Amino acid sequence: MSRRIMLVAAAVAAFAGLLQAQPVADRAGFLKGMQEKQASMKNISGSFEMGISMMGSAMKIPGKFWQKDEKIRMDMDIRMPGMETSMEQIMIMDGKKMLQYQKMMNTVITVDMTKMPEEIRKAMKQSSLVGGKDTFSGMEKIADEVEIEETSRNGKKCFLLTLNDISKLSGMTPLGMANPGQMFKKLLIWIDRETLLPALVQIFGESETPGMWIEFKDIKTSDIGEDIFKAAFPADAKQIDMTDAVMKMFEHKK
Repeated sequence: MSRRIMLVAAAVAAFAGLLQAQPVADRAGFLKGMQEKQASMKNISGSFEMGISMMGSAMKIPGKFWQKDEKIRMDMDIRMPGMETSMEQIMIMDGKKMLQYQKMMNTVITVDMTKMPEEIRKAMKQSSLVGGKDTFSGMEKIADEVEIEETSRNGKKCFLLTLNDISKLSGMTPLGMANPGQMFKKLLIWIDRETLLPALVQIFGESETPGMWIEFKDIKTSDIGEDIFKAAFPADAKQIDMTDAVMKMFEHKK
């Protein structure tokens, strides 16, 4: 009797495992469809927490974001280990200009995107973290390298994308990653099944602990007012134009 019970329990466990993690057969079709749905979303907003592993500890950066067509705003609260004061930052981008305000230094950094080649403008737009037509651009081209399975996370149905060789992302920078293959080896992305937007991104190096991760929360697709992209900075803030420096940085990464 006990043997029969054990066999039944094993069968139930195996069946439950199949229900929890079902591979997606048409991976290229799934990635293309996901990208098209994200590109169709005109308004995306929410909060996020970015984490970075540093010397045995984790630096966590909470923030909020708003994205409407080409307009993007991100507010971040960066607290470095050992620092009592956080570094609040506001970044606003409208497709023509990028502004970044650093509260601690009372400095506004400006980048004129109209002076840059299309490939650099595209790379900068990919820093939008989530949504938009370029976020996962080109991933369907390496669909054979991406494992996709239906699963669940925190009680919600989702898709898990696994890329074991992150160097395959050469020339692509989903979620704002720049040349990830130089530092990391593996990429995991949890995609919400209902919205097809990322819920969690984890990037691994040699360790089994992620070296960097971004978790998204409270995602909304309702209309965003224009005022959110019109932040007023202090009149005495120092102004720095970083257009040339950013162009040289991207050229150096080629």
